[in-house]
Amino acid sequence: MTKEAYELYQKLKNLNNKGIGRIEIVPVLSVDTHTNTCSVLLDKDEDGNDIIVSDVRLKATMNSNNGFIIYPAINSNVLIERIDDGYFAIRMVSEIDSVAIVVNDKKYMLDENGHYIGNADNTLLSVINLIIDATMETIVFQGRNPNYEKLTQAKTMVQQILQ
Repeated sequence: MTKEAYELYQKLKNLNNKGIGRIEIVPVLSVDTHTNTCSVLLDKDEDGNDIIVSDVRLKATMNSNNGFIIYPAINSNVLIERIDDGYFAIRMVSEIDSVAIVVNDKKYMLDENGHYIGNADNTLLSVINLIIDATMETIVFQGRNPNYEKLTQAKTMVQQILQ
């Protein structure tokens, strides 16, 4: 590599390390699901004190509740990128705590407790429970009554899948 090429390379490298587009691998300290942000440990200063960056964006814009959001697990590593002077956004996560998709009143969420599917105040779990409960109240005069054991088993299973 020529001296001029090397100098140009160093200048571009320094520009990238100080400005927009800077990418770091950092651990997640906390996640705020209400503001869709997280706090990360960026580095340590000369005295060994932690440099913590708060309000790292988990989605592109902060002015809307709609969107696709991946919430990283605490203590997992994430790739963050400087998107503006002083602002960072998540690029990739190593471990996921939960995922949410929100479109107006419709919401889908997946976490360790199961799946949540809802529209305003109605959830898929509540609808299925209502159907099972109504079926269990059925009395048949001719023919066969509902299989209450299987209905109870189905209700237990759906509660293990949905929230």
